[in-house]
Amino acid sequence: MRHSLGVLLGLGLALAQPKRRVIALEGDGSILMQLGALATIANLNPKNLVIVVWDNGMYQITGSQPAATAATLSLAALFWIVRERRRHGREDGV
Repeated sequence: MRHSLGVLLGLGLALAQPKRRVIALEGDGSILMQLGALATIANLNPKNLVIVVWDNGMYQITGSQPAATAATLSLAALFWIVRERRRHGREDGV
């Protein structure tokens, strides 16, 4: 999908088809540009949506510029923090 809005398309499909599993494929650079979309998905919490993120450390579609994941940001750590906050019901900072 051009400029990868896969997670938002996946969210729409998951909400429209709640009995079907939806798998959204996304790159790390794209997911960094859509953190607001991830917040919306977390709030709606569709049980049938699976998001797969390829971490190649770059913004592939716009010329392979390095993304923050190339050096300093760990998406796995970011997602772990979000999961732990939700699991423990924390609303304050971690």
